[in-house]
Amino acid sequence: MADYFELDFLGVETKKSGDAIALRYEKDGATFIHVVDGGYGTTGETLRNHVLAHYDNPNRPCSCHAQ
Repeated sequence: MADYFELDFLGVETKKSGDAIALRYEKDGATFIHVVDGGYGTTGETLRNHVLAHYDNPNRPCSCHAQ
């Protein structure tokens, strides 16, 4: 498959502005998933469910370098 990227913006559905952003891309046959912005604490589960449902149900552990 050719390299690609997929970028999803999910509304946080609060009176405050904001969004939750997830990114999936493939480069040289390796697929990567990143959460750029998880929105608010209350949107975490919604974002998680979106990634599981639309990003081919990933099950590998995170190898992120977030502090």
